[in-house]
Amino acid sequence: MARGLFILLCCLGAFVAGSCSPLPLLQDASVVRKGQLKVGVGAFMAMPTEAKTYMEPDGPGAKGSLDNDLQYMPLIHAAGWTRYGFAEDLEFTTSFHVPTFAIAIGLKWAAVPYEPGDVVSLALSGDIGGSFVIMSYVIGVGIVTSFHVSEEVSLDLATRFGTMTGLWTGPALTSTIGLSFGRKTTLRFAAGYATGFGEQLGPSAPALFVGGGWEY
Repeated sequence: MARGLFILLCCLGAFVAGSCSPLPLLQDASVVRKGQLKVGVGAFMAMPTEAKTYMEPDGPGAKGSLDNDLQYMPLIHAAGWTRYGFAEDLEFTTSFHVPTFAIAIGLKWAAVPYEPGDVVSLALSGDIGGSFVIMSYVIGVGIVTSFHVSEEVSLDLATRFGTMTGLWTGPALTSTIGLSFGRKTTLRFAAGYATGFGEQLGPSAPALFVGGGWEY
């Protein structure tokens, strides 16, 4: 009953937030144990740093309030997610983002699993999905390295290469530094920067990234 209520609250929380940021950037290198489920909810902000950044399909000349250059404008959004351990050192993830209504699924593999007392752990991740509202796709791969200050606290370095509904139609490289507090329930925070690879591969807005969330 309590687990079902919490999942419902996560879904409702995801609907109260205005861009999208990939969830693999808000995690440590640990993997959920086989048969265990974790759910979470978070709030995120992306701030484009390049002039003449517009939210597609709007742009110069579009009517209405969206006809704005988004440079240095904080774009707030929310997400809910689940993590389920289904094999040794391997977990399956799902996520839902608003207001883009992007849905993504993913896998995460603990290449260097964490055990109590370890200082460093490392994981590889991949995600795929899309949005039928903006008609775009999500695909990316990432790596997460955690330096464990204690069993309850870790410093997390994450890098992801790929697309994301909202800001990155073309592939972008996003690197973040974060902190995770707790094991059974976990508070997570991360900050970083995303950069694109030129219009030839599709528009990707260089942007600052900040996120935080709670996971149970």
